[in-house]
Amino acid sequence: MPLEDQLERLEAVFSQRQDYKGAQRLVETSSALRAKRAAATQAKERTDTHAQAREYDLAARAQVEESALAAELAAQEEEAMTQYGAALRSLPSSVAVEPIPAVATLHVPNYSTSTPVTQGVVVSNVQPVVMGSRQRDNRQPLLANGPIVNGVQAPPGGIWTEEQYTGPCTFCFGFWISPLAMICPCDTRRVYVSPNGVRFPEVGNGWRNALIILWLINVVLFFILVINRASSSSSDGGVNICDDTYGGDHIECSNGLECCLKQFAYDNSGWECVEPGNC
Repeated sequence: MPLEDQLERLEAVFSQRQDYKGAQRLVETSSALRAKRAAATQAKERTDTHAQAREYDLAARAQVEESALAAELAAQEEEAMTQYGAALRSLPSSVAVEPIPAVATLHVPNYSTSTPVTQGVVVSNVQPVVMGSRQRDNRQPLLANGPIVNGVQAPPGGIWTEEQYTGPCTFCFGFWISPLAMICPCDTRRVYVSPNGVRFPEVGNGWRNALIILWLINVVLFFILVINRASSSSSDGGVNICDDTYGGDHIECSNGLECCLKQFAYDNSGWECVEPGNC
């Protein structure tokens, strides 16, 4: 029986018995009970408000997690498409890749989302058909063989290094300027070292450097020669040229000497180079 009905029945009983004190106690009890019920109702409403706020909070968190999951799945899809493109370029022409959709779902209270993720599997003996606008073709193809060094096919997986060696440039330095041969080695070349340690050297640049050095040395020697001739001419004090109009004698007096026409025996005359003032 509901509590209100019980209170009404007790009130009727007390009225019939004219028990005013019991009726008063009943009224007080009823008032207290109603106050407690009102407080319980308010508490329930507050609880419902907190529950609604908590529900909103959970919904917001679910939305954030959903956005994060969508971004992660998009990145995985991008990576899968990249791997799919690389795998397709590395396969022979009779092999293609077909996409298989897979669904990843996030389960949260009152929320759910599903995002497709594309994976790739190898299918043999089919014609390669590429569909979609996200296929990438600007990647470097996978190298099946190593580089060709001086006409020799080297194995893949090695590294390139640079080394110095004794070549024509070093010999040129040693012949012309010996000290520079030890402190200025200019013969260098690239060397491909395979994974098993075999070295494949390229043609070095020693001959080119040697020719450049020879050209520079010749230019320097030419300027040295020109400077020496100019300095010797200036230190000589000039050259005096003496010509005998009648006898046909021709002499050149250098080092500051002067031409002097002297009389010899038998009425013969000729030019001589003498010190200034001694003619």
